[in-house]
Amino acid sequence: MILFQQHLIEIEYDIDHKLLQVRWTDPLSIVSYRQALKKIIEIISAYEVKSLLLETYNSPGSDHKNELWKNNFFLNKYRKIGLKKIARVCLDSATENLQISSWLQKEQTSDVEFRQFKYQFEAYDWLLEQDKEYLYLRYGT
Repeated sequence: MILFQQHLIEIEYDIDHKLLQVRWTDPLSIVSYRQALKKIIEIISAYEVKSLLLETYNSPGSDHKNELWKNNFFLNKYRKIGLKKIARVCLDSATENLQISSWLQKEQTSDVEFRQFKYQFEAYDWLLEQDKEYLYLRYGT
C-alpha cells in the first residue's frame, strides 16, 4: 500500500512482510531529502515496520552540515522505532555505505543490521530471508 507520494518520492508499506520501501530515482534537493527522512520516521513510528528498503539512486551530495543533520535526526531515531534491518539499493555504494556502516558499528546498542546492494532483488532476498513464503515463491523450495 502506498502511504506517501510526492514529486520524486514514493513510500510503500508491505503489511505482510512489515517492510517499508522508499524510492526516489532522480536527485533530491537537500530540503526534499530531509523531508523524506522525516516522513520515513513518521511512518515507521505509526506502523509495525521491521525492515526498511531504500532505493536511493541519486541522493544529495554529502556535505558536513547534511551529514550532521542526518546523524542527529534520522540515524539517532532508528533505535526507537523498532527497525531490525535496513537495506539500501544504489549505484554510488562505496561512500555512503562506509558512512552509515561505520556509524552503526559505533553504536553500542545497535540491533539494526545495514547492508547495501546494487540490485533490488538482492536486497529483498536479504530482508526477507526468514520469510518462508517469500523463499518458496522466489526459489520454489
